[in-house]
Amino acid sequence: MSVPIAHIEGSSANPADGTRHDTRPAIESSCVSMINTTLAEDSGPLATPSIDATDTSTDMSPPGDVDTGAHLIDTGADTGGDSAPKPSFVDVLLDDNAIAYATFQSHNQKVVANSHGIFATHVRSANASYTDQQWRLSQSIDGGTSFTTVLEAQTATSAPIVETGADGTLYVLDHPLPYTSGIARVSHYAESSGFDAGETTTLLNASAGKYAMVLDEARGQLYYFAQNGTFHVVEKNGEVQHSMMVLLGGATAGLMYPLLVLGDDGNLFAGWTTQSWHDYLYWSVHAMRSPDGGLTWTTLDGSQDLETPVVDDVTGPADMIQDFDELGVHTWLTSMLVRNGSLHLAYWVDGDPDEVQYRRYSVSTGALEVRSQPFFPDDPTSRKNNSGFFSAALDPGAPLFYVTGDRERLHSFVSAGGGETWMSHAVGDVSYPMNDEDWHGIYSIGGAREPTSDGAIIGTFTEVADFAYSYFEDGSGKAHFFRVDARVP
Repeated sequence: MSVPIAHIEGSSANPADGTRHDTRPAIESSCVSMINTTLAEDSGPLATPSIDATDTSTDMSPPGDVDTGAHLIDTGADTGGDSAPKPSFVDVLLDDNAIAYATFQSHNQKVVANSHGIFATHVRSANASYTDQQWRLSQSIDGGTSFTTVLEAQTATSAPIVETGADGTLYVLDHPLPYTSGIARVSHYAESSGFDAGETTTLLNASAGKYAMVLDEARGQLYYFAQNGTFHVVEKNGEVQHSMMVLLGGATAGLMYPLLVLGDDGNLFAGWTTQSWHDYLYWSVHAMRSPDGGLTWTTLDGSQDLETPVVDDVTGPADMIQDFDELGVHTWLTSMLVRNGSLHLAYWVDGDPDEVQYRRYSVSTGALEVRSQPFFPDDPTSRKNNSGFFSAALDPGAPLFYVTGDRERLHSFVSAGGGETWMSHAVGDVSYPMNDEDWHGIYSIGGAREPTSDGAIIGTFTEVADFAYSYFEDGSGKAHFFRVDARVP
């Protein structure tokens, strides 16, 4: 298992002195040299055209018809005038004695709502090697005002993924045995069965420290994508339909964080962040598309069929989302969502200052339509949170929200124009001071892809204790639930 290290994931700080450095200018040319050397020496399947820093054909700047502006519209004062007040975050404490990895991380969904209430998972405790975790599934029947623990288990997992069907069935994914077993488990909880005896599906060669899952109601399937590069298709009745190795480590980096998102037209998208083999560096961000429920994969524009397993780094054929000059600092894909014919992606860029970049691609053509940095335009020097999530109703034209934060406070942004323009939506009332290591006050902000039926964006985050260092010390975190109205101010 690869244990996520908090200070590395949080920033490029030197743990000894807390100093942050933007290494991009110093190593950009060496990145190009390393990639070119690797590709030139390889005569196997990774031998693709080398990247030449002087060749304009490899320039990652957008073509002329791509919208590149920041496009954040100032909403003005919180109150007064003809505009309605901005929404406010409602912050509810789930567990005051958890660990700092309680809601790890925003690459998968750990909170959902259905006709039976709101459900959220978090990890309460872990052993010293982070191989045996106590986790909880909590339920709220009053809109998130209070929660009751309905299921508690001790397994080798980070906070389990939760998906919900239209009939109210919950699908919860965890790892019941040590990671070396290779086993992952999907538990199905229908209203009639309660939470004591749900049906389970066992997935082989599927155990990993990071994982993603999404439910495809139309096809009656669940898709599971693990850090070990495997992809699995499970029928809603529990039968495993298909398992495959979908990604393979490349010459420069390997898969670290997988993401999955499904479009209403049936297109399935896999996204991921890689980690460099040569240095500790979240190296590159990529995505690919499947038109047939994960049986086959293509580039985003559909012009190239991808032979699986697909090489997962910059030497492979999948689309690279970030700019080439960002290969010198940590880049991390926080969230993906498909709405109204567009694939929306947000990724965090470490540096001085931090950035949160936004990209929008056409689902039908794969064309990059919007390339911008629309979040925190009036606060360019603050430390941005490296987690966040998109949320939007399925109704055509519904506003698109992105919920994230700086390192101490929740922030949300809204686009009524499908991502072309953004404005501030809400700012948390509570500030959580940075821990003693100067890494986080709030951590792992994640949430539901769709607002609740009564119009609320819901999510969870972890409040980090001052003494947190490994992030799985007892009592090093407090798990929080939050909700905020999904309306345009």
